Amino acid sequence: MLTRSQSFPTRMPIPRTREKVADKTKYSLIFTAQTPETKRVNKQICFLVETDEGNEWWSIDEFVDGEEFTDSVVCDWVNEKNETATKFPKVRRRCLMCNSFSNHGLTICGRCKFMGRNKYIYG
Repeated sequence: MLTRSQSFPTRMPIPRTREKVADKTKYSLIFTAQTPETKRVNKQICFLVETDEGNEWWSIDEFVDGEEFTDSVVCDWVNEKNETATKFPKVRRRCLMCNSFSNHGLTICGRCKFMGRNKYIYG
């Protein structure tokens, strides 16, 4: 039996164009225990997505259009992480967008906040 690292090799997610058919995209998130399957690929949070071509790891940036999330499940997952961070601010956690440590009570680091990524993480 293959372990998780052997079944899905760590690689940079391939940016793909999503085909829209009647305002619906052709992908679906893969869930484990009622949460989306996530892991860090090249220091960024990625979600396991099932497409017509197979399973792929898509970065969190691929679910952002302007300053909004395009997928409600990803938005709910990020909101849940934000609530946990505000509830337990002293816990050291990694930034969602890079691998740096986040600020106390937040889910992104100071560099990502300066780059303007807090607009769609906390917006």
